[in-house]
Amino acid sequence: YLFAHQLARHWSANLILTGRSALDAGGQARLDALESLGGRALYVAADAGDPAQMRAALDRGRERFGELAGAIHAAGVASSASLLAQTRATTAAVWTPKIAGTAVLGELLDGRDLDFVCWFSSSAAMLGDFGSCDYAVGSRFQLAYAKYMAGRTLAICWPLWADGGMRLTDDATRLYLASSGQRALPAAEGVALFEQLLARQQATGLRHALVLSGDRGRVSALVG
Repeated sequence: YLFAHQLARHWSANLILTGRSALDAGGQARLDALESLGGRALYVAADAGDPAQMRAALDRGRERFGELAGAIHAAGVASSASLLAQTRATTAAVWTPKIAGTAVLGELLDGRDLDFVCWFSSSAAMLGDFGSCDYAVGSRFQLAYAKYMAGRTLAICWPLWADGGMRLTDDATRLYLASSGQRALPAAEGVALFEQLLARQQATGLRHALVLSGDRGRVSALVG
């Protein structure tokens, strides 16, 4: 929604938004807010990992707005347990949006001449996660897929955000950020950086970028 807000406010974009939940009053209020900014918004309840549901969502968007110009894959579920405590079901819950969802969208968009396709990966793809491994593996898959897929594709390995749907506020996370010289990325900075990276992709063919926020010297030491 943070990115939809930016696209509506600055570009008067026509937006197709998807999620697993049915549209409720709060969701409708968000759609109305996007349209008040100058964009038009359609919400379709669809699971990112379900090919039929995602194809139907794209078809509905095409019927309403015409041909697709670009796509952002931002679906994800945080890990809930360490690797030693995981089951097939908990791993599948994390991998479905990251791996299956990435492959499904990639296949549906294959052959289309889009301005961009952007995969929202995670810094966990390069730095690892907190012992869960499934989220890091799913994010790494997105990184590899962006290089594999033809066209103007970009994977952004985001750090922890201060705002948005994927927020971890436990003591261990705060300790990790402090000890590594990082900080949670403010939404305004992240959205602005997205547009900068997208412009660089268009100009240079950039396929992936790792974003970290914090003290430059300490963060540089962290990534070597």
